[in-house]
Amino acid sequence: MEQKTSAKNIIYKNRSGQALLTAVAVIGSILLSIITIAGYLSIKRVQISRTIVGSGAAIAQADAGIEQGLNTVLAQQYFIQHPSETSVTITTQQSTTTVSKISSPCTGYQIVAKGSSAQGSIRAIELNLCQ
Repeated sequence: MEQKTSAKNIIYKNRSGQALLTAVAVIGSILLSIITIAGYLSIKRVQISRTIVGSGAAIAQADAGIEQGLNTVLAQQYFIQHPSETSVTITTQQSTTTVSKISSPCTGYQIVAKGSSAQGSIRAIELNLCQ
């Protein structure tokens, strides 16, 4: 008994592993996409965490600048000792504080402190002291 081999059987025999290879390639592509997206999201979370930490450090530096400004005005009485001065700037490594005499919205002093962090965040605090 001789079997007849048709052209249809030859085509199917030659393609018997093609479906498996295609399935493996599709599943591999999907897994690679999922891993890439998960990595990207992890990197973004780390960047956001660093920004939050840097922002907190910058606010702390600005707060320290406000304290320096209050010390300049109240304890050292800078403007009483230097009546012709209208403003003074105090600069440290991570903050810049400017203390100015103001007449609007009230008569008194304005303290503006800008703090920075090692992560590059900059935050400012303004305080008006009215007499």
